[in-house]
Amino acid sequence: MARVRSPNYPAIGLQEGIDRIRKVHEQQTRTPEPRDVVAMHLGYNSLNGAALKVLSALIKYGLFENAGEGQLQVSDRAIRILFPENDSERVNAIKEAAVAPKLFADINERWDDKVPTDESLRAYLIRRQFANSAIDSVIQSYKGTFDLVARESEGYDSSTQEEIDEEPMTSELAVDSLADTPPPISREGDPYTFGFTPSGGIEVRARLTEDSQVDDLIRSLEAMKLLFRPASSFRRPDPIEDDETAN
Repeated sequence: MARVRSPNYPAIGLQEGIDRIRKVHEQQTRTPEPRDVVAMHLGYNSLNGAALKVLSALIKYGLFENAGEGQLQVSDRAIRILFPENDSERVNAIKEAAVAPKLFADINERWDDKVPTDESLRAYLIRRQFANSAIDSVIQSYKGTFDLVARESEGYDSSTQEEIDEEPMTSELAVDSLADTPPPISREGDPYTFGFTPSGGIEVRARLTEDSQVDDLIRSLEAMKLLFRPASSFRRPDPIEDDETAN
């Protein structure tokens, strides 16, 4: 009779793994620390069975790296997920993490990168001699992980990212055309107005009476950062420079 083995799989889904590694990073950044200390960062009193399962899952996803002498540190992959330079970097890092566990990679290869039904996945795990008591947990972890991949992938459009990457140049030209125009007139009832000065600065006029208006103004100022340029950058280039820029 074939021996029913203990399954080697992440005990938690990738979304929970990301939430957990974020908590660790808040306390130890990327400093290598012993596993029992990392377990405490995760909210456990000791390196008990529950803590070991979570640590094992985070290592399987590649969110932790072994730093030698029994120590762990937050991985480069985790940093690319938590603090990406752009949407593309985060999505790609999440996809890498999702197939890092060998079992999940095997499942994806078996179904040609399509997510199988629960029934098909259950039959597959039984044929691989997984214990019945673990199968529901495996399915939950796998499906939760690839639900996250689907959500992140749907929210990211590579063509949109290309437009964002080109936005600074476009915005500078837009500001250039506005430099000699008077400040815009606010809509009736607006608590503040923005305008561009001839020297290339941004003029703000505000009369705030509510906390929510302050928050709204702060968000608007953050959005305006991209449009702010030193006065020298507002000089319109001559036709030769335009041709060189186009090339």
